[in-house]
Amino acid sequence: MMRLAAFVFLTCSLAASAATVEAMARAYRKAPTAANRAALTTFAAQHPRDTEGAGAWLALAGADAEAGRNAEALQALEGIGPRLAKIQDHVAYIAVTALYGAGSDIATLDAVTPVLQNKPKSPLISRTVLAAAKAGLRSGQAGRVLQLLRSNYPELAQPQADALLAEALEKTGDPVAAANYYQRIWQNYTQSKEAAEAESAMSRLSAQLGSSYPPPMPAAVLQRASRLIASNQFTAAKRDLEAALPSFTGATRDVADVRLAICGQNAQALQSLTVSDPEANAERLAAIVSLAARGNREDEMMDAIGQLRKYHESSPYRLEALLSAGYYYFLRAQTEQYYDVYQQCSIGFPRDPKAALCHWRAALSEHLRGRPKAAEMFQHHIRFFPGDEHTPAALYYLGRLAEAAKDPGAARVYYAEIESYYPNFYYTMLAREQLRVVGKAAPSQAARDFLSSVTWPDRKRIEDFTPTAATNARLERARLLQAAALDFQTDQELRFGGRNDGQGHILAIELAANATRRGSPDQAVRWIKAMVPQYLMMPMDSAPREFWRYAYPLPWRKQIEDYSRQNEVDPFLLAGLIRQESEFDPKVVSYANAHGLSQIMPPTGRELARRMGIRGYSNALLFNPEVNIRMGAFH
Repeated sequence: MMRLAAFVFLTCSLAASAATVEAMARAYRKAPTAANRAALTTFAAQHPRDTEGAGAWLALAGADAEAGRNAEALQALEGIGPRLAKIQDHVAYIAVTALYGAGSDIATLDAVTPVLQNKPKSPLISRTVLAAAKAGLRSGQAGRVLQLLRSNYPELAQPQADALLAEALEKTGDPVAAANYYQRIWQNYTQSKEAAEAESAMSRLSAQLGSSYPPPMPAAVLQRASRLIASNQFTAAKRDLEAALPSFTGATRDVADVRLAICGQNAQALQSLTVSDPEANAERLAAIVSLAARGNREDEMMDAIGQLRKYHESSPYRLEALLSAGYYYFLRAQTEQYYDVYQQCSIGFPRDPKAALCHWRAALSEHLRGRPKAAEMFQHHIRFFPGDEHTPAALYYLGRLAEAAKDPGAARVYYAEIESYYPNFYYTMLAREQLRVVGKAAPSQAARDFLSSVTWPDRKRIEDFTPTAATNARLERARLLQAAALDFQTDQELRFGGRNDGQGHILAIELAANATRRGSPDQAVRWIKAMVPQYLMMPMDSAPREFWRYAYPLPWRKQIEDYSRQNEVDPFLLAGLIRQESEFDPKVVSYANAHGLSQIMPPTGRELARRMGIRGYSNALLFNPEVNIRMGAFH
């Protein structure tokens, strides 16, 4: 009993110390005054041998390095010593950051070793190596930088790594190899600042090398043009294509001509263009479909769709065109037309993931119109796209159709499948209600045989929430970092562990808990979704209560309950709407310009304010949680 009491006392003391350090660290980050700094240094001096004292020095070092107070950061790091060996890579990363900021380039290169050799593997390899590489290039250590980048290349972020490699190759006397790396950036990362720098370097090397310069291959130019066109940078794509046009022959010339016409966004030019390469022609027709849909030229759009079906039935450009045409009709609620287009899409590309939505909309359209092939189409959807998000809905509608056909045994099989494998979906709630309706009907063997014939993806439902040694190591490291208010490094540690060590579901709870303590319940929801993508398939009682609490938070509960009561709305319906629309982020703005928690459009907000008697309305009010929830409940 005495030992237990001593252990509890020690544990509580350590927790209290960590909380104290974190609070002081956050105060210092917010206001780096002499008094706030003194609070941390005094605590560190009072704890010269324990982890908490080292954590105070770490908190100082991290805050100072991030703020560019490099000398102060390096001085604080001296006080840590070996006390934080479990996170030596994070300590080394802060040292690298401060040394680089202080201009101590050779020391920066020397400081990377603890990060590269850390066990478990460090999440900071890329950031540390890239910072050290910049220091090495700045101090004339190009050969050493080249070796450092090459030996860690798979771990490094792009295009930054290729940009540094190219610079190192230039400085070590290999401009041809450098040109190849610059071209890779230019081709693949068209939106990055490194791409603009690479283009400038390519011009310089071309002038320097003359005939020895390796020009970009036609395929690389075409790939870059495709990426530029996808981001509506037509002028840049046109410039690159025209510059390289003399090097194009045969099929590549046809593709270049098509993409030049696309750059002009001129449907007539595309219509009159003649190319002999089949894929280039398919791309031409798909571009016509896209432009015709945008210009509401339906006949032109469907004529191009017909040509694609006749001459390029299996081309991916046909799928792209069908998706454009289907969306055109879907937005206009032209059911017959989008059914025909989506049928072409699903029949022509039965296993392409992009075709799943086509197939689902065609099947649902068939059902809503009471057509006899609806059940067959729902079965096809399940067979061809068993991992699609609409599979529970397809199973549910199969059950309803079975009920309508006086086959309660088949309905029971379909509803039971939803309940077994999709415990938290909307259609699961409906299926449970229908299971009570069909009662104890004998399960249909035909329905069972159909479900047994489906090649289901892994529908794992039960996760083990007992941490492994690897997970415990990540948690311990993350908590040491969190105690020093190193939020970025804490999240990096947990995310990296989830990707590399398994048990992301456990680390997601820690990430969500941290986000919630920082006042970001929206980020907590996103961590759960990102780290546990199949969380809706987990039975409620298979995960800890806190997992669901972070997945379905209820901030602003009082406002939600009060305004729901005033408007006779179920408060959980309103909370569910907010979670779906904004994930409880009060500052979010959607692509459609909807604002705030309930995602209210500004014109709607203005009208609601008038009807509700809210004076002095401005769009900024939609970012006020109280006002947004009040409007959302009323709306």
